[in-house]
Amino acid sequence: MPSRIVKLSRTSYALWWVILLFVHAVAAAFSGFCAYFYQYILGKENNYLASCLDTAGIGMQAEAFPMVAFLQGLVALPHGLVILRMLAASLYYRSFAFMIESRDLNAFIYRLLCPRKAAAKVPSSDQAYCLAAVLRRSNWMRSLFDRTGLFGVDGEYFHLILFCRETFETSLQTNQAYRMSYYLPRDALNQFYVSLIVLNCWSTPLILRLYKRDKAKKRLLCLICDCVLDVVAAVVIPCAIIVTYIGDFDMELEAFPMALWYNDIWNMHALREFQILFVTSWCDLATRMVFSIGMLIAMSDIKDLLGARQMGSGRGNQVAGMELINPEAKVPAHKQKSEKHTALTPAPIANDILSTTSPRMASARVTSMRLASIQNRLRTASHVLKNPNYQRRFAHFVHMFVLLWGAVVLGLHLHAASKPVLSQCLLQLRPWGKPEPVCALVLLNCYELAINGTKKDVEAEWNRVDPEMVVQVVIRHCPAFEMPPIIQQFSQMIILKVYNSSITEWSADSALTATSHPVLESLLIVRVNITDGVLPPGLLSPEFPPILADIELSTTNLRALPDNLDTIWPTDAQLKFEYCAFTSIPDVVMRLLPVLLSFCGNPINEIPVELFAVESLRYLHIGDNQKLTVLPANATLSSSMGQIYIQHTQIAFFPSWLDPVVNIKLSQGYRLLRAVGVPYCEYAQPIYDRSLSNADAMAAVRAKTKTTAMMGPGEPSMLMGTSESARQVIYGAVKCEAGTEWTFFPLATEDEQSALR
Repeated sequence: MPSRIVKLSRTSYALWWVILLFVHAVAAAFSGFCAYFYQYILGKENNYLASCLDTAGIGMQAEAFPMVAFLQGLVALPHGLVILRMLAASLYYRSFAFMIESRDLNAFIYRLLCPRKAAAKVPSSDQAYCLAAVLRRSNWMRSLFDRTGLFGVDGEYFHLILFCRETFETSLQTNQAYRMSYYLPRDALNQFYVSLIVLNCWSTPLILRLYKRDKAKKRLLCLICDCVLDVVAAVVIPCAIIVTYIGDFDMELEAFPMALWYNDIWNMHALREFQILFVTSWCDLATRMVFSIGMLIAMSDIKDLLGARQMGSGRGNQVAGMELINPEAKVPAHKQKSEKHTALTPAPIANDILSTTSPRMASARVTSMRLASIQNRLRTASHVLKNPNYQRRFAHFVHMFVLLWGAVVLGLHLHAASKPVLSQCLLQLRPWGKPEPVCALVLLNCYELAINGTKKDVEAEWNRVDPEMVVQVVIRHCPAFEMPPIIQQFSQMIILKVYNSSITEWSADSALTATSHPVLESLLIVRVNITDGVLPPGLLSPEFPPILADIELSTTNLRALPDNLDTIWPTDAQLKFEYCAFTSIPDVVMRLLPVLLSFCGNPINEIPVELFAVESLRYLHIGDNQKLTVLPANATLSSSMGQIYIQHTQIAFFPSWLDPVVNIKLSQGYRLLRAVGVPYCEYAQPIYDRSLSNADAMAAVRAKTKTTAMMGPGEPSMLMGTSESARQVIYGAVKCEAGTEWTFFPLATEDEQSALR
């Protein structure tokens, strides 16, 4: 009878032990890290990364993070337990072992739970019930998961169950490969994963044919292929993505710096690859669980085929734990007598326990009978599966099926890889089944193309790509740009950026609309000259995209906004008009109820009182403006205000209406005012000298002469105080330290990546 285990040398067995321990450790560490990341980083209140992911529509809602963390931790737990079991077994036997043999373990449990009474040599009723429960559970588990059980590695239906499991997992892995082709722009990673799927499909019939006489080795190789693919899908692919972002992650911020999200290539890589890295839906989470569970099952079966442990020198290179290698082998007479004598002692105890007339023992007997009945029905139903002709036909079908599956996957990948490289594409994708080249990040660089940016020129370039797959459009260095109507075909566009160009025409037939751009989220116009300094018709469509909540204009000649803009643009948006030509803040801005508003760098000399009372406003930037000398004497500041940026202005006096919100922010540990480079900070400079005591610092402040600008208008805030107790209030409310200047749009970063070269 052929061996039911794969015989290995001591060195080979030790190598397999180390490999499997390492895989368990990596899987446990990865799942544990995911659980920690979702629970304690993404799950933290006001986490910037979670906010960015939510804005980009990546991943699940924050309410689901605890459940994701719990399930990831649940996956890590069995890996950790298996590692402990392997280490404990190796220490127990003083040699490499995967587990303690069942006979040794049962003997230990029996001695622990059912020690014989000193006189009667019979277990008590509680001990008897305990032993019966152990035996019932053992019989039930053995019938399903033992080597010869229904799901065991030596079960009659091993190949049928393995085929069903692999078909299900391979279908999920094929779907994963398709998602990777759709989202991942890294060709090497896609090629690696597809090659594994194809090799797994094609290797199965090859293994079954080459090792048809060696059942153990045949099953081992099939399980190894299955396990490798599960490990790659569950651990390797996410880790390969994580490695590329480790250097960019800010551990103090617990997120990626804001400037990176404005880097076109980095941002687009993140938007695509994070769809694979983060859990995006409950279905995606279930798929990841299937890969993880499949990996655990395959590794468990591999250990069964390798044997429980390596025996010592007294028994050569035999593998222990497999005493049923040949159940029909004859046993020598002297061993039969010895075994019979040994069996006579414990066997009656177990039989007495199971045959007792107590209600609990009767329940055990009924459960055992039901199990036997189920097994008999399964045996009856399996007669067809045992038919040799049926088995041959089924094996032929399986071989053809997996070969065809692998061929289809390979064909789809090769067809996608054959698409030409586009010159004006900063991020090209190769999704399966697309007839045209796919570009997620389309660049129109008029300088490199030697064009002006007329409609005809632009359409000639954009007609080369699949418009439904474009995610971001970047327009650079166009001296006379005309927005063509083809822009309305970019239905999946999320970001539109225009840099260092002059927009001469953007008509209504090329407008941004909810119908044509349902997922458009960001509009960035940087270093752009706009005709007449007003918004073009293409940005004033009555069907303006409703989720376009990030509108940023930096360094433009925009000087006015239409009075009806609040009926066109969405409310609760981030509006940034930085370094433009506004001389006042239009009233329509208050009616737009922005969450974030920036007019920094505009020559504005007066801030409307109504602006500070806007309940939706969290962040207000009115800095980098030397014409701004005072804040309103009387105003009502919304309690929702998070920070006010007044850096590099001529403000020297803080009125008392700031105090209520100052106190709120002090209790929360936030600074309300960022005031680098203002006269007030020059006056309060000793407060920020940590080498001075409170008394010395405030004495130095009092010694300074207050200018006329520091006397009003309005009632002075507690921030104007000079007592010793005022120092901590001022330090905790006003940020004056050099190097903390801030603009919401990172103009320097944009110039670095987009400047003429």
